[in-house]
Amino acid sequence: AYPSKPKPSAKPRLTKVEDVGHGPGTELKALLKRVGIVASPGCSCNTRAKLMDANELKEPGWCEKNLETICDWLQEEATKRKLPFVRMAAKILVRQAIRNARKKGQ
Repeated sequence: AYPSKPKPSAKPRLTKVEDVGHGPGTELKALLKRVGIVASPGCSCNTRAKLMDANELKEPGWCEKNLETICDWLQEEATKRKLPFVRMAAKILVRQAIRNARKKGQ
């Protein structure tokens, strides 16, 4: 028979991307918010932040391995919003978000 409750040490099983709620994507959103950049209706920011969080949880190091893709997402959104984009600054921001998430144990 199966235990009715999961072991406390067991990682939670993801059923949906929305299940996470913390991690590098969430931290990146927080950093962007500090400079006045927030998700707008119709943008893919929230979905991509959740994707970053979920993938990092399933495969630690995913965000670092996919840094260029994440920067492409940021550039795509900056272009849509007619905001200036500096790739090196985006990389620094993403790496800081990863560090912040790790400090919080996410």
